[in-house]
Amino acid sequence: MLYNEQTSTLTRKRMEQISKEKIRAIQSKIPFSHEEEHLIRQIPSNVQQHLLQLHIDQLLEQNQQIFHHSRTLKAVEEHWRELKNVRLLIDQTPQKEDTQEESLLERIYDLGSLVGIDPADLLPLDVEERQFARSALITERETNDWQNVFVGAITGVPTSLPNMSPNSMGILFGRTTTYDIRDDKVLIGRSTRNHAVPVDLSLDGPIAHVSRKQAFLKMTENGECVMRNLGRRPIYINGVPLLENEAMVLPQNSIIEISQIKLKFIKNEHYQKELVQGRFFGNRKQQ
Repeated sequence: MLYNEQTSTLTRKRMEQISKEKIRAIQSKIPFSHEEEHLIRQIPSNVQQHLLQLHIDQLLEQNQQIFHHSRTLKAVEEHWRELKNVRLLIDQTPQKEDTQEESLLERIYDLGSLVGIDPADLLPLDVEERQFARSALITERETNDWQNVFVGAITGVPTSLPNMSPNSMGILFGRTTTYDIRDDKVLIGRSTRNHAVPVDLSLDGPIAHVSRKQAFLKMTENGECVMRNLGRRPIYINGVPLLENEAMVLPQNSIIEISQIKLKFIKNEHYQKELVQGRFFGNRKQQ
């Protein structure tokens, strides 16, 4: 457009052909300002449908200097419903579960400057702060999961068994990735934007038919490693199908096939002894 006159001329003509309705529809998606949201929050949450549009129409007419000129009745109504769903209207009170998000924000930030301020004087969390609180909570959970599973890359052809840590229950070997499990129970699946699993199979290969919560691996008190299939599609362990909600004991050097992912499980024989001894001495201390 800047350096080609023919392209620039063609682009201008296409822009001039855009209808005014299309332009207004695009401009109506501009984020609402704090002043606009403050006025929209004044509309009661229990207003009837036929009165709601009347409220919005009067609001737009009386506050033309505040609202963007492209704001339509439909766009304002949709934003009002979003605020209502997250309980941000003036006549609404935050839900009880929102206290978890507020406490999370207090842990993230040093709120020493707010000491002595009445919590009733604080405004409820807006939409952006709520989204930040949720993402921070997800990150905190992911960090805890990473501490239970150490992921590594496979380089070359392994010639011998790895030296396992005393805290390792076992290792899952994939094509390109190893999962060193440092807990007696772990969730296996695929991670998404809002859901993370300790053993993320997306790091090792195609996951088109892998569930977010595909399997659960646990070591029992007698030292057996048991896998339960949580997904709809079967898992194959040494060629034997494991259907949904079924469980099977994993022998040493088991081959686990989940869709196109193939894993080899090597159990740490010393982990079970230390686990049982820890529980034994722990029970003796309690007695």
